[in-house]
Amino acid sequence: MSSPSDTDYITLLNSISNNINPYMSSILFSVGMISSILILIIFSRREFYRAPCTIYIETKAIFDIISLFVKVVLRLYSDGTNIDPS
Repeated sequence: MSSPSDTDYITLLNSISNNINPYMSSILFSVGMISSILILIIFSRREFYRAPCTIYIETKAIFDIISLFVKVVLRLYSDGTNIDPS
């Protein structure tokens, strides 16, 4: 069995996680979206049309944007409703 101090410690860590999570999610979402959009802007320039890897990098950036959007929406849904969507 766990001692009361262990239970208090676990409760404190859960509380800290619940308080930090919305801020960190929004920061990571913003940085990820900005970087993916910059990749799309940079690699859509005429100088990069001849590079064979350009299509792969642009495709990855598009799927990163989709992935970020879906993950953030699911995370906000699960945090707001206390329902685990998985």
